[in-house]
Amino acid sequence: MSFGHIFVSRSAKGYLMRAGLAWIVITPAVAAAKLWWSSVAAAVVGVVGVATYILVATRYMRRRRAQPTS
Repeated sequence: MSFGHIFVSRSAKGYLMRAGLAWIVITPAVAAAKLWWSSVAAAVVGVVGVATYILVATRYMRRRRAQPTS
């Protein structure tokens, strides 16, 4: 199975892959914002990061499911 197939799947493995990827992508940005600015900025960066990740992941999942598998 490819990364895309695992990412799109609705199994526990797919959920863990999406959660792990979100952790890897969002955590460094929040830590950097906390170091350079304030806790409020870190919270804003975290919320925006999560919202963006959800938007991108759901769009990717919708497009992958729409295509016929070969």
